[in-house]
Amino acid sequence: MNFLTYEFLEKYNNNTSAKIISDNKFNSKKSVQTKLYLSYSGAENKVLVNNVRQFFSEQLPSNNIEWLDMSRPFDTNSTTAIIIRQIIKSSDKFIIIATPHTPESMWRSWEIGIADQVLGTDNIIILPIVHNDENCSHKTYMQLYSHIAFYNNKWIIKNPDSNSPHKTIKKWFE
Repeated sequence: MNFLTYEFLEKYNNNTSAKIISDNKFNSKKSVQTKLYLSYSGAENKVLVNNVRQFFSEQLPSNNIEWLDMSRPFDTNSTTAIIIRQIIKSSDKFIIIATPHTPESMWRSWEIGIADQVLGTDNIIILPIVHNDENCSHKTYMQLYSHIAFYNNKWIIKNPDSNSPHKTIKKWFE
């Protein structure tokens, strides 16, 4: 099984000429089917986060996603904590971008704890992003939550219980 790579995501960067997609493109209020919180470190490159959004838009062409993380503040204070908690509570799904910056995030474990409590483990997935020659270093998360991987020529959601059947990304969003 392969993980999403920085190199694979660069194709979205080339397609969008490194343009950050505006809130309106992803936060259309018309026919929103899924409210998604994308958890990532403030140290992540905004182009990478945008490319992840493009990746999901490609996987779910008929599905409208409301990206709830786009309005989150990055200041470290109690007001930010209250806002993030409210946003996560209003989410349907929660995706964690897992990169080398993940351990640096002051909010990551806290966000996961809230999502776990509010949404349950079936609505949380890990999106490991590695370089072509790397293995994923987030084994602890992947033992607790499902993760996205490339398997049999398609992107799937692999459950931490290896005996459980895999789902497509589209099926997970339904």
